Amino acid sequence: MQKNESLNADIMAKFAPNPGERPLLPPLTPKAQVALMCRMLCNEGWDEHIAGHITVRQADGSILTNPWELAWGELKASDIVTIDEAGKVQDS
Repeated sequence: MQKNESLNADIMAKFAPNPGERPLLPPLTPKAQVALMCRMLCNEGWDEHIAGHITVRQADGSILTNPWELAWGELKASDIVTIDEAGKVQDS
């Protein structure tokens, strides 16, 4: 099985004991992980129109967050914004 630190190996072994020649999930950038989490939460019904922000603090202190004007279900990695600890937008 391909090593992926974000996956629990014991759970993967139980549900995918003989994976195919391709990995189950492609490697995801941190921004792609945040976008995926937003879409998953939306899919599970945890959004209420404009539900708020999902944020992830990175090791360097910067913060990844979803923009205000987009619904969780439509977010892509390119939509995720990086801000510094003071709230200043680093990229968008």
